[in-house]
Amino acid sequence: MFDETKKYKRNDHFFLRPTDDLQVSCNAPKNSNGVFIVYELVRGQIILVFIGSSGKIQTNGFPPKNDSLYNEIVNSPQFGDLPRKMSWIKKLKDDKADGLDIYWYETFNEKTKDIPSFVEALLLQRHFDIYGRLPDWNKEL
Repeated sequence: MFDETKKYKRNDHFFLRPTDDLQVSCNAPKNSNGVFIVYELVRGQIILVFIGSSGKIQTNGFPPKNDSLYNEIVNSPQFGDLPRKMSWIKKLKDDKADGLDIYWYETFNEKTKDIPSFVEALLLQRHFDIYGRLPDWNKEL
């Protein structure tokens, strides 16, 4: 669906089940930035539910020091004030979902300088063009 992600050489994915610990399951880098796409596995269906990014770029051309894909996925709040390491597990249980499949792509490094929030917006636009709406967990853009 997202040809835009094919150019990013450093990428991977991981699964999160309702009984897992996101801090342990997350294999996203702790020292780089990019985008991530979250699929929810529910009753045999695979549903794209969220597109996110880490790393705002400062005027000096670098992301803030404490910003990373790992930190964004694990510690940023979603569904209220709870960090994702807690809110995603709760959401999985509430939805009676089997798990999440989280794909991440490093978009900003020494060789590639694609601003993560820009790539996130491109992916959200592509989703919007196809479905006429944002993914369920993306509240607004």
